[in-house]
Amino acid sequence: MVNFALDWDGCWKLHAPPVPEDPWPLQITVTFDDPVPVRPERLIAHGLGISRNEIAHRVKIDIPLNRRTELDFSFVLMWSVQ
Repeated sequence: MVNFALDWDGCWKLHAPPVPEDPWPLQITVTFDDPVPVRPERLIAHGLGISRNEIAHRVKIDIPLNRRTELDFSFVLMWSVQ
């Protein structure tokens, strides 16, 4: 059996408009140019620089966070500015 890991560094880009002054809650849409199976939880954690545990408290989404998807998806990010 051969084990391998994919190196995704540099394979995706975040395109985002400027954040409004009072952005919370923030609606975010993730779209794919090419279908790549990814777990939304991992993509969101990496993209926003937050822990997976924090995602459970901050993200409202209609699909399972820990199940791979190749389809575009949207979520709402809840945050409180302190």
